[in-house]
Amino acid sequence: MKDREVKFLAFVPSKREDDRRMRLIDALSFMGFRVITKPVREHPDGGMKANMDVELVLEAVNLAQAVGEMVIVTGDSDFVPLVDFLSRRGVRVSVLGPGRSSTSVELIRASDSYSNLDSLAGVVIPRYHEEPAPSPDPPRAGGHSPKGGPLDITVPLLGDVEEVTLVRWLKRVGDEVQAGEAVAEVEADKAVFVIEAPAAGRLAATLAEEGEKACPGAPIGRLETP
Repeated sequence: MKDREVKFLAFVPSKREDDRRMRLIDALSFMGFRVITKPVREHPDGGMKANMDVELVLEAVNLAQAVGEMVIVTGDSDFVPLVDFLSRRGVRVSVLGPGRSSTSVELIRASDSYSNLDSLAGVVIPRYHEEPAPSPDPPRAGGHSPKGGPLDITVPLLGDVEEVTLVRWLKRVGDEVQAGEAVAEVEADKAVFVIEAPAAGRLAATLAEEGEKACPGAPIGRLETP
């Protein structure tokens, strides 16, 4: 890195009333990123859209003549044609993506190198954190309490993804699971993501069937924790 100039770009959907998002944009700018933003589009039904694939492709194509290597942080197979385009022009393309089961195999094959974001220390913040439940009676989402009891398995936040499809359950009702163990796979934007158990326990129920759609944050299963 010391012997070459590196340009960092970040693509962040913006929402003026979202203070956390605006602070993120400011922080990235101060860190040296060129931040490309686009307002989130809200639909009458309450849904939101903030896809920035076109912006990323345009920036990459415009920079292709000036760089020898690009690192793209994504797992989406939609970028395979872009990687092919850059490779034909002599640009080395490295992909940083979520775990292999969440990054398109086609994208991995098309790139010159692939690194699993989950294996890079300090890069990815864990999806789940420990927090006490207000009561042991109702099911809890995400956090784990020493008291045990029912605990919901929820769809994690996946960038600007608004809806996922449950591809398959990797565990059956009654199976014992460990914290962080893969229990299901969901698909969004042509990429498959793994849903992990938020705690150790027994899969007590599945709340969504394979092929059903769910929103980020929605419970799809329930654990019985010790």
